[in-house]
Amino acid sequence: MQKKLDKFCQKKEIKIKNINEIITTGFNYLPKILKNIFNSDKKERIDELMNLISDKYQEEGYFYIPQLCTLLKEKNYTESLENYLLEQCGNKMKFSLYVYWIISSYRQQDDKKLKNFLLDMEMTLVNGLKKKLSSKKNEIKTDKEIYEENMSKEFRSIYYNKCIKFYQNIKQFCENLKNLSIKERKNTLNIFLNYQNKEILNLIKREYINETSNITKGLFRGYILPFNDTESILDEDCYLIVKFDASFSQCISTKARVPCKVTFEVVKVKDLINFEEYFLDEVLLKEGRKSTISYNNDTNNINEIPLEEKKPEKKISLDEFLYNNEITINEEEEKSEEIINIKKSKKINKNLGLIKISNENRSLSTGEPPYFFANYNLINLENKYGNPFGEKWLEISQKIKNTSPYRNFPSHTVKSFIAKSDDDLRQESLAMQLIKMMQKIFTKAKLNLYLRTYEIIITSRTSGLIEFITDSISIDSLKRKTGTDLNTFYRNFFLHHFKEAQKNFAESLAAYSLVTYILNIKDRHNGNIMIDIQGKIIHIDFGFILGISPGNVGFETAPFKMTKEYVNLLDGINSEIFNYFIELLTKGFLEIRKYFDSFVKIVEIMGNNSDMPCFVGRDINLILRDLISRFHLDKNENEIKELMINLTNDSIKSWRTYQYDMYQKLTNGIKA
Repeated sequence: MQKKLDKFCQKKEIKIKNINEIITTGFNYLPKILKNIFNSDKKERIDELMNLISDKYQEEGYFYIPQLCTLLKEKNYTESLENYLLEQCGNKMKFSLYVYWIISSYRQQDDKKLKNFLLDMEMTLVNGLKKKLSSKKNEIKTDKEIYEENMSKEFRSIYYNKCIKFYQNIKQFCENLKNLSIKERKNTLNIFLNYQNKEILNLIKREYINETSNITKGLFRGYILPFNDTESILDEDCYLIVKFDASFSQCISTKARVPCKVTFEVVKVKDLINFEEYFLDEVLLKEGRKSTISYNNDTNNINEIPLEEKKPEKKISLDEFLYNNEITINEEEEKSEEIINIKKSKKINKNLGLIKISNENRSLSTGEPPYFFANYNLINLENKYGNPFGEKWLEISQKIKNTSPYRNFPSHTVKSFIAKSDDDLRQESLAMQLIKMMQKIFTKAKLNLYLRTYEIIITSRTSGLIEFITDSISIDSLKRKTGTDLNTFYRNFFLHHFKEAQKNFAESLAAYSLVTYILNIKDRHNGNIMIDIQGKIIHIDFGFILGISPGNVGFETAPFKMTKEYVNLLDGINSEIFNYFIELLTKGFLEIRKYFDSFVKIVEIMGNNSDMPCFVGRDINLILRDLISRFHLDKNENEIKELMINLTNDSIKSWRTYQYDMYQKLTNGIKA
């Protein structure tokens, strides 16, 4: 097997002989096309493959912009690649901004190639030129056509740079907050957001906007939200930030940074074309004067994020922690009566495969839709814990909507993101891209495996936006509020909804166990694991992937996090729900394995000459070999069933998981 893996990693190119054979689904084959471009030095071959992407995979291509931008940085011949990106940028503002930010985060100061490309991209966007690929003739529209079909040159330039400037201002604002006290930060955030609201209103009041195209009218109503949360890449289908809500925004105090949770209202561009029909601020519309929009500064109902300054804590290294607790990294696995070993179960030993679920409880079958609370407002909050999740997002959204001048727009909704500075989010973005690929695989296979994917936008090498996960709380915060373990909390909080919540937990735990194992994610403490209001588990913060770990100690060795607390919540290893969890692990793994080469290709492209932490100072071939080995390509389906049981068993009995939680509790105060 090892020779097969080495041969795979050393293979320079997986050839695509017949292009017509791969025109099926972009999700499955685009990584193969990109890898062929990555490995090829032939101009004709690269042109052929780029034309294929242009003709067949424009929508899917948006998902792989990070890889396209990486190829632009690494390849010597990039004419057709540049022309493809310029062609898309010629009439897509959101696409252009996304490409601009990714390339800016990769580009070194002295990189003239990428600097010139960014200039060409802006010129293409401003002038409305739509370049074709190198094997096609360039098409230049007349001034009249450009004026009629696209925004005016003045509009393109102003709007493009205003959006860039806006997100740069957010980055600078977060950096400046570090110099202010806790009390000053909230007031300063309110002032900043209210100023941005005035800037949006100034965009709305521009007189010449009515002389431009419909898309222009829609775009010039707010700032583009670069989240890829719609299936379309057309500007008319993307969301614009039309108003910030200071009441439900706040600064988050951490030891090193001051990120901000920013809440805002969005409306789709196509709805904003008919602005006057839906907008409710009559003073602004009729007189063009000061808006009647009010900004409420009441902060009583903000979703809880601790704002208190923490007392300086004595720093302790992991080595010191292990020494003080008489633990060594090379110590054999400790056997304890408290450790649960799946192999001790006669029920499991009797059948090394999966225990069949009886027909009496078909609600646990993977062939049926997962449990979702039809209305999570029906959850009984008459319990001793109250509502540790804080005010429900549905209620917050409704409060904002009730007083919004945009409330009549069909696509009006409320969103939040965490704005960060002094933080490199490129690796986080790569991890989320791979997680999204897994979620697509689960969805396509109709498996009840839940992953809460969220948007991560890189706005520079040291800043970005992370979509806020609503109606959720970290396990650390949950334990602080309730003072109890997960099993007790679930049973007393969800009450008659417990079975649904337990099933949600099992389905999400299985999905994130696969993610953790395949991507070899570390630093899985209770500050990085969330529980949502429907009982689903959600992992966040992917700063340590593909085997790297805090301090490069490599202390966490379990395949995934599976604590005794989790087992108890699943009614023990002999329960039906626990075996449902094992069943989901097996089926999910088998589906992911079908696409193993797509994951390998993405990692290989992104790891080439990369300065991301997971690649720096490491042999990319070794990283790929380790990644491939975790797919167990040499095992058949029956062997995979036994493998999942063994991986779960190893995770449950790992004393290192418990000791890492204890280390985090001692050094960072994170509840175990």
